[in-house]
Amino acid sequence: MKFCDLKNIEGISPLFDAGNPFREWKGVYCCDLLSHALAHAPAGCAFVTVITNENTLAVALRRNVSCVVFAEGSAVSDNLLQCAARYGIAVAASTLPAFETGCLLQGNYNMAKTVLITGASRGIGRSTAISFASKGYQVALNYYADTCAAEKTAEIVRSFGVFAQTFRADVSHADTVGRMVREVTEFFGGIDVLVCNAGIAQQRLFQEITEEEWNRMIGVHLSGTFHCCRAVLPQMIHRKEGRIITVSSMWGITGGACEVHYSAAKAGIIGLTKALAKEVGPSGITVNCVAPGVIETDMCADYDEQTKQALREESPLGRLGTPQDVADAVCFLASDQAGFITGQILSPNGGIVI
Repeated sequence: MKFCDLKNIEGISPLFDAGNPFREWKGVYCCDLLSHALAHAPAGCAFVTVITNENTLAVALRRNVSCVVFAEGSAVSDNLLQCAARYGIAVAASTLPAFETGCLLQGNYNMAKTVLITGASRGIGRSTAISFASKGYQVALNYYADTCAAEKTAEIVRSFGVFAQTFRADVSHADTVGRMVREVTEFFGGIDVLVCNAGIAQQRLFQEITEEEWNRMIGVHLSGTFHCCRAVLPQMIHRKEGRIITVSSMWGITGGACEVHYSAAKAGIIGLTKALAKEVGPSGITVNCVAPGVIETDMCADYDEQTKQALREESPLGRLGTPQDVADAVCFLASDQAGFITGQILSPNGGIVI
């Protein structure tokens, strides 16, 4: 797409072509955090933002972007256009949301796939979000408590030149999940891949587990997976296409002492995955599960170093897993290469469970 073509897109107006109406761009970068754009905006891109000031143009000049598009009806003053002329930066304005503007600039509004990842603020969720972004997915990031961590994940995802948005919801409650899925669908236009990753961990002797702790563990893991699948499935069934990846644990396969409630919840996810795969397969939807071993994340913080070392020695590979090990498995199950795989459990556990 050329800069002069923008006049043919409803809602986008070229304002200053910097003497070259035929300039093109290599990808689209959407970001409203100038410090992040200064470090990550790709050279030759179309830079979409709502920040209308001279600092934006200074960043654009420093990063050698192809053009700047001010989205969401942001007012572009004569002074700003004069600054663009001094810097030699092409400028356009859009009345459309930043995401829609970016998709139109990429020329693939109906091609960009969207993944919704629950529990995406840290650990496995963050690594999974980054991996999908590296493959060109638009990423909807669910989180429950840590807004700063979720926004940090979004910043990293946007550095790949794709769109990311955070959505706060407690997956254990059906109403908040329903609202989240509606918001994600409205923002991105649909959900192609669902990754049910949200989870909590707790070590307790069985007789010390309270009813509240039991219900919370089942609520976040098993009920949360149920709520998310139920909310997303109608649009996947309508399209006759979709990928659902649930996240269980090797303890859901073998059971874990002092983690009976966690093991039960994760085992339930495996059963849900297998049964749902049979039910929605005729609609062109695959449902698979990743059941990680012990992964070096905040969720295994309760393990002391002696326990971790024992687990390393138990693994034929001699190490614990990383969030990236799990993210790679999730992305594989969402890929075209996994199109004939459904109802399966993929367990990156280093050989502890064979």
